[in-house]
Amino acid sequence: MTAPLFVDSNVLIYAHHTSAGDRHAVAKRLIANPWRTRCGILSNQVLQEFYVNVTRKIAAPLAHAEARNVVRRYGAWPVVALTVGDIAEASELEERRRLQQSAIGAAIHLHPERPTYELLAALFPGDDAP
Repeated sequence: MTAPLFVDSNVLIYAHHTSAGDRHAVAKRLIANPWRTRCGILSNQVLQEFYVNVTRKIAAPLAHAEARNVVRRYGAWPVVALTVGDIAEASELEERRRLQQSAIGAAIHLHPERPTYELLAALFPGDDAP
């Protein structure tokens, strides 16, 4: 069995942001593996951030109905609810390791057997992963 992989909202956004150039191509490739292996995990926060960003903040926003359909498709993956403790620990990891995404820190806490550093490294080459 493939270890669970928590996917951050930036990866989802770039995977569906067709005018994002290289980041779109990389994110689309990265997101294919969790679909193929059925190992992807998301949080409610990730899905909410995805929806807000792809309908309001990207250069070519998705229609609301299209974004809702994408969110529904990702509903096939397990969706976790982060606790206050997860968020607090993520902020400590963020501070200690200079991670830019608190959700990534929470993912590391939730699924240390396969953190998403490879996703971050591919999308944000300058980030300082432990």
